[in-house]
Amino acid sequence: MATYGTFGGDAGRHPVPRSEAPWEKLKAESYSLFLKLSDLPKGTYDEFEASWADKENGEFKGGLGAVIIVRYTETPVGMFD
Repeated sequence: MATYGTFGGDAGRHPVPRSEAPWEKLKAESYSLFLKLSDLPKGTYDEFEASWADKENGEFKGGLGAVIIVRYTETPVGMFD
């Protein structure tokens, strides 16, 4: 099993239950959001992220994007998003 964070791969110490692949039977629902932006909305950057809005770091050119949210309702380790 892979090493995860500071738990050193010890599944007994990890707060999330582990189950070996493959997971044969899953049930889930998903939400797909597709968008096209030509400019970023005002207030996109938090004050802690303001340096990302600096032109020296590049600028947003726009384009297509997608957000996919999957909500697993039945898995070997229980529900999760």
